[in-house]
Amino acid sequence: MPPIYPKHAIGCKVVQNKSSFRRQYLHLERIDPRPLTIHDFLHPLSLSRKDGVALPGLAYAVTFMFGNTLIVVELPALFGEKFGFNSEQLGL
Repeated sequence: MPPIYPKHAIGCKVVQNKSSFRRQYLHLERIDPRPLTIHDFLHPLSLSRKDGVALPGLAYAVTFMFGNTLIVVELPALFGEKFGFNSEQLGL
């Protein structure tokens, strides 16, 4: 079986050019060369007709709504009681 690496490459230092990192990871470009259409934006919304997408989406939405409301409404009231904040200190 032939070796995987050529013999002259063993023990050599690999020098990476900074521009190769930029070119590989920081270069933003569309993968698909065709121009964007309205269908590209509306097609993902059509997936909400499927039960496997709509049910988890609804569950995540309700959980986020409850959690966000709980934090926004209850946290100032709890801080007011615990630390003795007035309405100005709470930002109300």
